[in-house]
Amino acid sequence: MPHDNTIAKEAINDESQMKNKCGFTPRLPRSIKAAAETLSVLSTADFFMQRAKRAKPDAIDRILNRSGGEPPRAGDELPEKF
Repeated sequence: MPHDNTIAKEAINDESQMKNKCGFTPRLPRSIKAAAETLSVLSTADFFMQRAKRAKPDAIDRILNRSGGEPPRAGDELPEKF
């Protein structure tokens, strides 16, 4: 199910426009802010799920296991039991 956060963006945009016209920031109802945050979280989760589908584990292994390069800096080493 695609997540369209246009309504949330419009609500936030309306709030900032009112601030410019009135000189103060009106408070959006909590339900609108909660909906905007929920849509944002869902959009972010959807982005990372789509990105994960394009991942190439073989390429990652090849890059991480290549020879050469610099040794890990202090504090960047893998734990001994990794």
